[in-house]
Amino acid sequence: WKLQVRVQSLCDLLKLTSSLVIKQRINIRGCINLRTFIIHDGNPASSAVREFLAEVSSPHIRTVTLLVLARTTNPDEFPNLSALDERLSSRAFRRLDTFLVKYAGGLQLDVVSDKLREHLPSTHARGIVQVVRW
Repeated sequence: WKLQVRVQSLCDLLKLTSSLVIKQRINIRGCINLRTFIIHDGNPASSAVREFLAEVSSPHIRTVTLLVLARTTNPDEFPNLSALDERLSSRAFRRLDTFLVKYAGGLQLDVVSDKLREHLPSTHARGIVQVVRW
């Protein structure tokens, strides 16, 4: 497993390549100045991703970036991110300006956008979801 943590000025940026094993060893609750959070997990719908998001306590968080690699060309096999919608719609993320999905895979970006609209209805309704090619 690989872990990358890059910290700039008192934890205002955190980049993690995570797994559930790593999640059990890291707690980010103390990063109260966190502004940008970048998560790269082999399974973006994993419980580790949800648990990291549950620990965000910074009132300064503005951007969450999720790196998604899905080699499939079948839209039905795109990772189901529905479990993230409730968390991204919570009070902890009320000031979130951008939920950025950096996507690498066989689907067209408009298809990925449609899947995110389906999986993240509350987050999408806020107009903060963006999708770019990674």
